[in-house]
Amino acid sequence: MGPEAISNPSIYIGAFELREPITTLTDLVFAGVGWYAFARFYRHKGEKTEAFRFFYFYFFFFGFGITCASLLGHAFQAYLTPDYKAIGWSITSFGIMSIELASLNLISNMIKRTYKYIFRTFIVMHIIAFLALMMFDETRDFRFSAANSVIGLVLVSMSMQIFHGVKMKSKGSWLLVAAILFGFSPLFVYIFKFSISNWFNYHDLSHLLLATSMYIMYLGAWRLGTKPSSV
Repeated sequence: MGPEAISNPSIYIGAFELREPITTLTDLVFAGVGWYAFARFYRHKGEKTEAFRFFYFYFFFFGFGITCASLLGHAFQAYLTPDYKAIGWSITSFGIMSIELASLNLISNMIKRTYKYIFRTFIVMHIIAFLALMMFDETRDFRFSAANSVIGLVLVSMSMQIFHGVKMKSKGSWLLVAAILFGFSPLFVYIFKFSISNWFNYHDLSHLLLATSMYIMYLGAWRLGTKPSSV
């Protein structure tokens, strides 16, 4: 059974075709968790750590990027080319950069200044490289978006959060590590293509798992961004 065979059937509002309605909705749930976290950070008037602003932008760019991905990559497919998916991927890359910078900020006083500059340069350069790839038809591919996410979330952010968690015994850092690890659960859903029906397929389940991962990320980021002791 090919992927198209278990896609949500389109629904029509007059002559307007809305493709993959449940996939769009579950992707918007994922985005909604990001928007909720952003709103919490936006309204916070209490004490803030230096990492606060980076987490703030992380949730903003993810909420915005996933919203674009759900609409341009799913709902409006009948009217847009697949190239439009790169808009959502590109916006979320700024979210990846933000959480990398948040993680670096947390450990900046524990490492040599030279290492801090090296890490910061690497963070900026791999995002620039990804955005450059998105400019060309031949390299405008989700695989590069996935690779960029792995580099930013696992190689950089998770490594730094583990370091911070060990050094500071930080519950917030371990929550972020748990969120990143849980974020790989959709991989198994994709491998086995676990679908209840074409109205709730593996894309839909994956989005709900990612929404859960995002909420755990919010719990960790809230601790790290609003507690002066970064516990």
